[in-house]
Amino acid sequence: MLASRRKVLKDLMLSVGAIGLPPLSAADVVAEFRFYASAEGQLVSRLADLIIPRTETPGAVDALVPYYLDTLYLQWASQQTKATHRAGLANVAAALTAQGTSFVDMNNAEAVALLTRFDASAFAPEPAKPNPAQVAYRQLKQQICNAYYLSEPGALEELDWQATPGRWVPSMPIEASSS
Repeated sequence: MLASRRKVLKDLMLSVGAIGLPPLSAADVVAEFRFYASAEGQLVSRLADLIIPRTETPGAVDALVPYYLDTLYLQWASQQTKATHRAGLANVAAALTAQGTSFVDMNNAEAVALLTRFDASAFAPEPAKPNPAQVAYRQLKQQICNAYYLSEPGALEELDWQATPGRWVPSMPIEASSS
């Protein structure tokens, strides 16, 4: 029970911390990988595309989420965080390799089927000793989702955020309540 409370608090702090991240716009992000090696960038892009695909609204790749994460790790992360993230990506890549085919090179049907199974196992109740690939995947999925919903397309189109919802009446008369 204590471990799950700590996990909830940690996840909450990560989510609240994400609010303090700068907003994501196409003008702020360079559309080239500077932190990620080519294979890492391709893996993050493929995962982002499958986790939040393009529908009637832009997907995570359209919102430049892989490049945003690349920029965050390049500019904000400590050396230890960078090393941990790279090791996690290597673990995820190894776990998502099927019969010698890398996840990035799989066709969409194979990749979706494999990721669906992997996602279900990664978010199943945690065993006594969690699988490092599953832990890294959970963290990466959370980062992808946070970055997407901080982006302009994620916030304005997917969530349909409006500064002032409904009709704004600047000088509405206040009436006494009848209770």
